[in-house]
Amino acid sequence: MPKGLGKALQDALDGLEKPESVSSGSSTLLNAHRRRIFEYLCLRPFSTAGRIASDLKSSPSSVMWHLRSMELAGYIVHRKQDNIYYPKDFVDIADSGMFTVLHEPKRREALAFVFLNPGASQTEVAREERLSRQTAGKALAELETVGLATRLTDGRFARWYPTDLLREKQDAQRVRSRAYVESFIKRLEAEGQSPQILRRTETELQLRFGHGRERGVLSVPLDPYGAITIQQ
Repeated sequence: MPKGLGKALQDALDGLEKPESVSSGSSTLLNAHRRRIFEYLCLRPFSTAGRIASDLKSSPSSVMWHLRSMELAGYIVHRKQDNIYYPKDFVDIADSGMFTVLHEPKRREALAFVFLNPGASQTEVAREERLSRQTAGKALAELETVGLATRLTDGRFARWYPTDLLREKQDAQRVRSRAYVESFIKRLEAEGQSPQILRRTETELQLRFGHGRERGVLSVPLDPYGAITIQQ
């Protein structure tokens, strides 16, 4: 935001408004900022408001306001015990620990390297990803804890390999995503938003909805598990 703009103008730019339940003929996702946050949560479910604000370079108060609106409308869920948000019925809530671990870039980088280089050592991961050996070791151990990596040890020497868990999760998500898309489109139709599918694949749903000037395009990532090792 250019210097000198006050809070009132910032709020206007962010599209802030009082969180409301959705009435017939309207949709909380017609707000462009909410669509952006919703798309983010489909790619990186189980995120905190602070992480969303940081990654999207938005003000925390704006993000919180929009999250509350989507929660009230039933598009997302707020799990209060660990203060994370995720799209309702979109992913397996049992995988929250996996995604929480992988929100940390160093862990994603370590996992991506192991996927590309099965049998890599901790030293190799550290060198190639420009991490300290201690940081690489901690990241690999955390990946092992959530079942994404495994080590084979010969004495004091260990090599790291990816597991099949991520692929299995991807396969399950494809089935879940098909049901989610059908339900999502029906909901927009029930809200009177006349959704028009622009693109639909196993990894993305893009649609236009709304009426007149109140129209928006939403691009929903459908494969958050497959995107894990390539997120920046």
